[in-house]
Amino acid sequence: MGRGKITISRIENRTTRQVTFAKRRAGLIKKTHELSVLCDAQIGLVIFSSTGKMFQYCSESSSMEELIQRYQVTKGIRVPQHNDAEYMNAELRKMRRETQHLELSLQRYTGEDLRCVRFDDLVELENQLEESVNRFEVLQQQTDNLLATTKRLEEENEQLFHLIKAHQAAAFGHDQAHLEAHEQVENLEMLPKSEEHRHVLDQFPFGGEEQPSSVLQLATLQPQPQFNPYPHQPDHHHPGLLDFNLSGPSMYEKPTCLPVHTLAHVSRAHRAPKTPGMMSSELQSSKANKPSAPSSTSLDALHRKTLTQFLSMARKSSLLKQSLATIVGVLVLYAFLNPFLTPAATSKLENAFPSFSSVASNSISSDVFATLENQLNLPGKPVKVYLYDLPKRFTYGVIEHHSLARGGRPDDDVSKLKYPGHQHMGEWYLFQDLLKPESERVGSPVERALDPEEADLFYVPFFSSLSLIVNPARPASGSEKPLYSDEENQVALIEWLESQEYWKRNNGRDHVIMASDPNALYKVINKVKNCVLLVCDFGRLKEDQGSLVKDVIVPYSHRINTYTGDISVENRNALLFFMGNRFRKDGGKIRDLLFQLLENEEDVIVKHGTQSRESRRAATHGMHTSKFCLNPAGDTPSACRLFDSIVSLCVPVIISDSIELPFEDVIDYRKIAIFVESNAALKPGFLVSMLRGIPTERILEYQTELNEVKHYFQYGEPNGTVNEIWRQIAQKLPFIKLTINRERRLVKRDSNVLDCSCLCSNQTGIITSL
Repeated sequence: MGRGKITISRIENRTTRQVTFAKRRAGLIKKTHELSVLCDAQIGLVIFSSTGKMFQYCSESSSMEELIQRYQVTKGIRVPQHNDAEYMNAELRKMRRETQHLELSLQRYTGEDLRCVRFDDLVELENQLEESVNRFEVLQQQTDNLLATTKRLEEENEQLFHLIKAHQAAAFGHDQAHLEAHEQVENLEMLPKSEEHRHVLDQFPFGGEEQPSSVLQLATLQPQPQFNPYPHQPDHHHPGLLDFNLSGPSMYEKPTCLPVHTLAHVSRAHRAPKTPGMMSSELQSSKANKPSAPSSTSLDALHRKTLTQFLSMARKSSLLKQSLATIVGVLVLYAFLNPFLTPAATSKLENAFPSFSSVASNSISSDVFATLENQLNLPGKPVKVYLYDLPKRFTYGVIEHHSLARGGRPDDDVSKLKYPGHQHMGEWYLFQDLLKPESERVGSPVERALDPEEADLFYVPFFSSLSLIVNPARPASGSEKPLYSDEENQVALIEWLESQEYWKRNNGRDHVIMASDPNALYKVINKVKNCVLLVCDFGRLKEDQGSLVKDVIVPYSHRINTYTGDISVENRNALLFFMGNRFRKDGGKIRDLLFQLLENEEDVIVKHGTQSRESRRAATHGMHTSKFCLNPAGDTPSACRLFDSIVSLCVPVIISDSIELPFEDVIDYRKIAIFVESNAALKPGFLVSMLRGIPTERILEYQTELNEVKHYFQYGEPNGTVNEIWRQIAQKLPFIKLTINRERRLVKRDSNVLDCSCLCSNQTGIITSL
């Protein structure tokens, strides 16, 4: 009878398990010793029991340390130490070859040695030189434009300076004329009545014509052309506007000539309003009841009284109108000065004209300018972002561990390591953008602050998405335990941040962290939920962790090459294309159902595939040759596939009811994509028949719009994704300041009801649209 096999499994009885461990451990050590002695093998054995106790055995001819070092060198985990002269000579020869190669490359750029250069290399050199020349021409053009702008600003500042001086002189002249007019009135009172009467009549412009018999007759005279009866007067409600005269020529330029129409205005101002009928009846009654010619004494008294009332009342009645005229003038002047009211232009004006600031402070109240700036929503200071200098383990150290986990060698200068390409590379582009000098960041919505005290926001450049994928998903067989832990790095980051003064000051509310991978920072997300989070969607975040109010939706970094062909459907033979993982969790279960509906449809391509270079090449060809690209939900509402479709000019067909999209304040996605509600998409034949019914002209319109907005989804573009993300972040600053100020004065309530800032905008679904 044969001996049967026994299935090996864990011994459940603890006592039996310990006895078995002791016996078999002794047997294993004995067999190891025999193997080492009989075969002259170097063996190191380390055993840990279930209780954590260690047992080891090492060959007598070596030590455990030597065996571990030998193992590390063999596996490439540790660089071997070479001290022999042969190795050093080989390294020296290698460095000399590299130096000669670099010198030859430099000679090709300068044109010194082109004899052995291939045609392809010459074309490449020509392209590089042409690109460099183009960059230089652009910089030269920008320099010329800045110089021309500077010259224009200086000329306009000089004109403004002379204009302000002229207004000052005019205001001073008005005050002098006012004083002279008062002196003239006093002199009139000292004259005899008959002479005073004659003197007043000489001021009226009816010359040798018949003299009016009453003040009412003065109203029939025509006013003087081009005369302003409302000179500037002091405004007691706006003392800052005392000397800024914008009312035109003064009535006191000729103090000996008083305008008749002004007297008529004053006489009408002292009477109660009357209808034309009442006025006519009064005129008739006046003619019937009074004598044919007035006496000289009554006429003298009438004109003296009228003149006195004019001089005393005209100023009072003109206060409202002159104030309105002054305000309108200030607004016009402010609109003219608007281009020069930036901090740079203001400093230039003050340096060029030292008296400008004093004139402005005396002429125009600073409160007026502040009010106008708020009401007109004028641009203020740029948003300043401070880049934290994190320890290496959170930035370049993550790149180094990613390289080592894939067989790379350690590098003394980790800053030279290349960031690996993947769909969440936005964290690298934002980090590099802030490291650029300001001369290369022209047009950026934010400015890097070197002093944290001057910063509005603080950027934390932790490579959270790369940290998730440092350890390969399928490590090679026989490899040891991973040396990198994403969770430990997350915890260490929070400990570092919580020790920083500027984090503690506002509980991190003015800090910006990128966590574009849905699982990024999953262990510490509650610790950073006050920050401005840069995420691709809210699929893995709770309602109190992420929202459109405080956070920014950012696009994936597309993995498909940008389509550079013409806007056309001639080379797009397929109707609909999809390539990706067919089986997903949560909302991604719809993919399998769509596969079942579409896999047998004509001119519809749906393929199951995973991430690889071959899959990317196949997806590139498929998207570049299809009219529409299917974008169903996956494990999360959004996916990189959407942005691959956009740069491929393949009209996206979005079937994801909870999707959030980036930059929706500047992009109308209905013009570049088709949204289909999930239940409608699962109706047999609905999706394909809808797409077949779209005319070619409409497809070309979609492609045209896609071509217009695709730069928003290209991180490498000078005015692309990076600048738009910074713009979106800058727009959050007012809300951040509001939240910080409220938090400082209010007691936090203990409630399960979510605050409005914790709500997402899209909670109900999408509307099917074409």
